[in-house]
Amino acid sequence: MSAPRVGTSGWSYPSWQPGFYPAGIDRSAFLSFYAERFDAVELNATKYRLPSAEQFRRWARQVPDGTRFEAEIAIVG
Repeated sequence: MSAPRVGTSGWSYPSWQPGFYPAGIDRSAFLSFYAERFDAVELNATKYRLPSAEQFRRWARQVPDGTRFEAEIAIVG
């Protein structure tokens, strides 16, 4: 059985600043700051379009090994 992971639905919320994100932190640093505190995050943008492979690589470079990205996919039909 694997250990539970903790995260939220997304990380790119300017309204979390100040509060969760310190005042003055640049939005481009939100994901790395987030990933220092949580080991999972939902990619809720995937229900609108699938990000490019390069986008996934950019996100992966910003987080520690073992961070889990969960995708929400909507099936229409």
